[in-house]
Amino acid sequence: MPRKTVRNLFVVALFTLLSFPAILFGMEPGKWEITSQVEMTGMPMQMPPMTVVQCLTESQPAPADLGTNDSGCRMLDMKTEGDTVTWSMACDNDGGKMTGKGTITYRGGTFDGTMTMEMVQDGETMEILTRLNGKKIGPCDK
Repeated sequence: MPRKTVRNLFVVALFTLLSFPAILFGMEPGKWEITSQVEMTGMPMQMPPMTVVQCLTESQPAPADLGTNDSGCRMLDMKTEGDTVTWSMACDNDGGKMTGKGTITYRGGTFDGTMTMEMVQDGETMEILTRLNGKKIGPCDK
């Protein structure tokens, strides 16, 4: 094969890969059903799992709001490395402050991950662990 043809194929392949960053790390953009299971230190009983549906995209590959409307939370420092997305988060609402970090690993149309949060309210500190599971259920609504 001529050298020019090989170079052109390489350029086309590189452009194609750069055009689809989510595919590079195994995430499929679309509507996702996300189940979260919260574990809190000092909690006498386990909270039931909660399921929400969200549109996850190449630019927003991590769940932004797990059913806590007007949560006052902001995603910070989101990074993608391989099939894994990591982020940090800060929340400020109702006199309480929370900080935390999360990680999810994609496997095509599914993901697993965790989010750890530390909440300080009324001088008390509480640690919260949330286990996350997601599965793609279709395209995002327009």
